[in-house]
Amino acid sequence: MATALRTLQRRAVRLGLSSGHVDEGMTIARGLAMTTYRTAAEFAMRFPVHGEETPEGVRFPVEGYLEHHGAAFSRRFSPWSFLCLSESIDLHNVDPERIRTPTTLVAVESDTLVPAWQMRELAAGMGRHATVTEIPSIYGHDAFLKEVEPLTEIIRATFAQGGDHE
Repeated sequence: MATALRTLQRRAVRLGLSSGHVDEGMTIARGLAMTTYRTAAEFAMRFPVHGEETPEGVRFPVEGYLEHHGAAFSRRFSPWSFLCLSESIDLHNVDPERIRTPTTLVAVESDTLVPAWQMRELAAGMGRHATVTEIPSIYGHDAFLKEVEPLTEIIRATFAQGGDHE
């Protein structure tokens, strides 16, 4: 699913490049990405569902949030760099069985971009070299930026055990 969503983001950027509307393509791509970083539950709490009539049509409160983050991203990031980074993420492939370093994986129950089941699958593929800890969060993928306390405890516990998974 994450690859499918990044594919659509890359198409928006390429359409922007080919049509001379690079900023709009980047803004749409980033707006789509922003919807994958958070959860529907959080959006429901933050943004009213009813739009307002404007001369251009109905405008929903969430639109300002998406446009703000998209425009900021477009100012900071080259479309070519975005395409390169996005494609490299989807082309990256590591065989979990080859990982021998003790690893602590953190999964967020509400993460739709990297679902907890995928993290459990990765841990299983790494065998005794991996542990996975799941945390609840309304923030989805962005829990890694927002859930400071639980992540701090996981990191402390990992260092306290010296990375020893045996």
